[in-house]
Amino acid sequence: MYRTIIKPTLILVTIAFIASFALSHINRITKGKIEERVRRSREQALLAVLPATLGYVITEKDKKVTVDGKDFFYTIAEKTEGDKKTRAYAFECEKSGYSGVIRSMAAVDETMKLIGISVIQQSETPGLGARAKEIATTDTFISHFFGSSKGKVAAGPVRSWFEEQFTGLDGSKQIGIMKKGEWRAENESLRKELMEKNSVSAITGATITTRAVIAGLENGIVQLRKVLEQEKPAPAQEVKAK
Repeated sequence: MYRTIIKPTLILVTIAFIASFALSHINRITKGKIEERVRRSREQALLAVLPATLGYVITEKDKKVTVDGKDFFYTIAEKTEGDKKTRAYAFECEKSGYSGVIRSMAAVDETMKLIGISVIQQSETPGLGARAKEIATTDTFISHFFGSSKGKVAAGPVRSWFEEQFTGLDGSKQIGIMKKGEWRAENESLRKELMEKNSVSAITGATITTRAVIAGLENGIVQLRKVLEQEKPAPAQEVKAK
């Protein structure tokens, strides 16, 4: 009886040990590659939300501060227009969506107006929430095979139609959701209405994903504003004459 119990137990222990050893070995091999891929994703997202075409130059990257007992990282960029110098801030934010955590990179100007967002990580349902990274194109079956340039996606960091619609919204106010169809660049009337109502159009069938992106973004802006407030220089005290 003891033999019939001990033998399968030893076999299971041996299999578990081999599996654990193999997994730890694989993790050690792939760790560097995964970290490099994450780094590249963050770099691409930063270029997407603070494109060189806007004239911003990064002056301080991944600045670490503590807010509400947690580490907060943000990047500072500046641009000069005549005698005026303005700043922009980029930061990461996250919130749980339908299938997992959705992590985004966002950039705002000094008034908290959104310059852009870029989803870095998501595991949402393909064809639904995963369309947060869908690049809009007018490419057709014919143009794809016959080399027409129409509808081709530009080289370099490109934001999806979902990400693009956040540009210009007021991050200091609540961002709403409208269900009047998905926004496209050529739909000027919908774009105007979205801007007036400080809203975005929801991904069809994936409102949870849309809400998660907005919630993460709004929370990130709240944290950034706290950081900027606590880093303001203390007002100079007047020295009284004796």
